[in-house]
Amino acid sequence: MKRIIAVGMALLMMVGALSLTSCNKEEPYSNPYSALTLEEIAACLEFADSYKGIAIKQSDIDDAMENDYESTKKSLLSGYAEDLKEGVKLKDGDTASIEYSGILEGETEPFEGGTGSTDKLVLGSGTMIEGFEEGIVGATLNEKLTLNLTFPKDYKDAKKYPEEAKKFNGKKVTFTVTVKGGKVLPVFNDEFIKKAFKDNEDSFYKYETVAEYEAAAVKQIYANLAFAAYKNATKATKFPQELLEKEYDSLVKQYKTTANAYGYTLEAFISIYGYKTVEDFSKAMTSQAAASVKNSLLLYYVYNTNKSEIDGMVEANKDRILYDYSESVGLSVEEIYEEVEEQAINDLVINALISEFLGAQCTVTDDVVTPTPTPTVTETPAATVTPTATETAAE
Repeated sequence: MKRIIAVGMALLMMVGALSLTSCNKEEPYSNPYSALTLEEIAACLEFADSYKGIAIKQSDIDDAMENDYESTKKSLLSGYAEDLKEGVKLKDGDTASIEYSGILEGETEPFEGGTGSTDKLVLGSGTMIEGFEEGIVGATLNEKLTLNLTFPKDYKDAKKYPEEAKKFNGKKVTFTVTVKGGKVLPVFNDEFIKKAFKDNEDSFYKYETVAEYEAAAVKQIYANLAFAAYKNATKATKFPQELLEKEYDSLVKQYKTTANAYGYTLEAFISIYGYKTVEDFSKAMTSQAAASVKNSLLLYYVYNTNKSEIDGMVEANKDRILYDYSESVGLSVEEIYEEVEEQAINDLVINALISEFLGAQCTVTDDVVTPTPTPTVTETPAATVTPTATETAAE
């Protein structure tokens, strides 16, 4: 089953101690943020009430639709792609299987590297030089094409590859292309939406029209952008030390566990991610821990100031949110209920609903002005366990 928006909801739900993958019924569940009073949370934040007038940019919505939405739509369509058949024309977005050969102007033989084949050319992807993919659009199975094109003037870096630049840059070329096959995407219309959702017994969602599908996507985009805007409009002036250390330890443990699974020491494993020293890694994890704790503080500030309204949304939305979460972590909803305590599930649902609550009450503008926090000293963990360079992941 394809999700509406592949990125966003899972990230908002997996903050702080609320990732369901890190808790199970064998270990008592405790949400440290629920123990904080509204006053204690407010004392850690500046501009905490800015969510009440939060605004998001129309240009950011448009960007999210162009990128996240279009990417998810293409992923959905690709799940229903069919083999190219006789008489069917290739279109933008389809994948072509081709054989090709290119001859530069003034020559009689194909240039080196100009002959080949591929079964993964997505038309409209910009993989080939300008005019190549456009020339294949409209072609049919086994059709042989002649494409008279010109290499870009900056096709090769003249400083790094002077000979290649001299040979190709701005030169005319004729490609002979044969369409050997391909994968054709269905047309994205109401009929397709019904097939993918309403008439699909495995589908949780039952959309009947493109408009319904798009409205759900826009709702999630609003939620993601609203929370991001709220986060940018606030500043954490201090952090509960215990929560920072707990989050730090959790992040380091994840690296240790993965490193151990592959037989690496921690130092060797983190070098793959660009950390030159364990100290650099520790600083990065401290920063990530602070960001995660800030996210949770913001979420629970909104929740505590709108508790009755958000609690009232839980029952009607729990199945949907758990379904989306199960898709993101590769567990079935049944497995989540079997392995995770009910309160942990409720907290995760509430976390997702907080961002949706923000998205539903935000305004849209192209002239967003957010308050600029005054300079303050942000607290960091007074003491964190910094692993030594020789420490193994299992330790």
